[in-house]
Amino acid sequence: MHPDDRVLVRESERRAEQTGLHAVVHRIVRPDGAVRQVHELARAETDATGKTVRLTGTVQDITERVEAEVRLHETEERFAFAVEGAGDGVWDWDIFSGRMVLSGQYEAMLGYKNGEIAPTIDAWIDSVHPDDLKRTQRKLQDYLDGKDPAYVVELRLRCKDGGYKWILCRGTVIERDGAGKPRRMIGIHSDISERKLDEQALIAAREQADRANQAKSEFLSSMSHELRTPMNAILGFGQLMEYDSTLSEEHQDNVQEILKAGHHLLGLINEVLDLAKVESGHIDLSLEPVEVCPIVEECLSLVRTLADKRDIQLGHSGIKGAAVRADRTRLKQVLLNLLSNAIKYNRDGGSVKMDLQREGADRLRIRITDTGLGIPAERQAELFQPFSRLGAEATEIEGTGIGLTITRRIVEMMGGTVDVESEVGVGSTFWIELPLEALADQEGGNAPVATGKLHAPKLPHGTAQHTVLYIEDNPANIKLVAQILGRRSHIHLLTAHTPELGIELALARHPKLILLDINMPGMDGYQVLEIFKADATLQQIPIIAITANAMPRDIERGMAAGFVEYLTKPLDVMKFHAMIDRLLSVKQV
Repeated sequence: MHPDDRVLVRESERRAEQTGLHAVVHRIVRPDGAVRQVHELARAETDATGKTVRLTGTVQDITERVEAEVRLHETEERFAFAVEGAGDGVWDWDIFSGRMVLSGQYEAMLGYKNGEIAPTIDAWIDSVHPDDLKRTQRKLQDYLDGKDPAYVVELRLRCKDGGYKWILCRGTVIERDGAGKPRRMIGIHSDISERKLDEQALIAAREQADRANQAKSEFLSSMSHELRTPMNAILGFGQLMEYDSTLSEEHQDNVQEILKAGHHLLGLINEVLDLAKVESGHIDLSLEPVEVCPIVEECLSLVRTLADKRDIQLGHSGIKGAAVRADRTRLKQVLLNLLSNAIKYNRDGGSVKMDLQREGADRLRIRITDTGLGIPAERQAELFQPFSRLGAEATEIEGTGIGLTITRRIVEMMGGTVDVESEVGVGSTFWIELPLEALADQEGGNAPVATGKLHAPKLPHGTAQHTVLYIEDNPANIKLVAQILGRRSHIHLLTAHTPELGIELALARHPKLILLDINMPGMDGYQVLEIFKADATLQQIPIIAITANAMPRDIERGMAAGFVEYLTKPLDVMKFHAMIDRLLSVKQV
């Protein structure tokens, strides 16, 4: 027996005279000097005077159990110290009795003094915010039933002052009964009020940004409509005047100037709207393997007239058959913008060269090099900022300073990069890099772009006449369409300046085709469309939307509503003719 424990053992033996039981844990020393912990458990036998005469029982070596308890106690002390330092609260729940012991900063966290909160599960339940109680209880029950591997929940607990504080509650079962049911659970409460406030502020900011974006989109949609409506008259009547062979050469030149300025203004409108769509993320991309050389050649052919006017030589070289992952339409837009800039800001008699080269194993770089004035290094970063033209706004060179901003955003959305290298007095090289792709066998491609003046299509002799109804509240638009279709002998045009009159004419005359504006007072185009589709005598008539609502979501809504075609103002007269003839099944010669 360990010398220091002998008094302890003798006291237990003396107590056995009254209790009949001797039970004590003490140390023993083995002959080799090793110290072990043992548990003595014995029954006492006494004589007639009550004096113990015999102890019968067992001595069990419990060294490992005692050492485990010591380690557990040390762990609990370290845990309590860590929790105390972190400012967390600890709860210890006896599931069978409902008792919940609170320690650490649990009570102080909620504004209470130690011992002010009743140590029961019922008191805890009563403190949970009513809106969080069912969710919290469900999470706890799922954990206890084994449906959820962890018990972690965010909830609000009532403070002493009546307010609520956001708490992160985590817990784990540490004891189970013989049937495996949970009987004891320990957990931690952490104050997350500041984090929740930050989250709520972030949510509020995001909602405000969403509202701002929505307002911006609505404004752009409205502006698109308001700007396109007068542009429809300017470009529409300008295109009609091109047909008039009686105009003098001077007047023909004036018409070309009108059309040139009108198309330039329309381009500016489209660029501003495009920038807004890109910045708001409302731009749809269809990423697929796209062969680069055909697009390069097509873009060069489109800008060749512009280059020829200034005697600028165009050329390209590089990898044949190379393909990148991109949106075909947007890649063409990007290259056309860079080529147009290389020509506009070049010198007369200069050159523009495009070349393709690999960058590493998985990238393709498309370089566009010009022989212009060059850009100072300290100002090159300004190139990709909206509306920055680096002083070109004081020259006769047309532009908005938006194109490069749109170019960079689109290329980055396609997984690529854009940059520039330039030397003053020598020229500039703009380049884009995109991911290389393996090109699958593809057929077809973009149709060639027609050039030259517009001419009304010729029709076979004796073509039958068809009635077309146009419902539009704007007199200028009615006049324009009337003049466009007035040149077609096979079309008899009916016009209505109100939706009600249009419906009346449709029911009375049953036209072969209906042209319908969207924005009209009293009743919009969608309501008129529904009326036509609900009438058995009209529902088979094809209806074309002609509108200044040109945002992508407007077009999607129109096609989903049931329009067979959706034309945006200003009208392209030749495309308009072709669409009308196709829907009337008229063949051109």
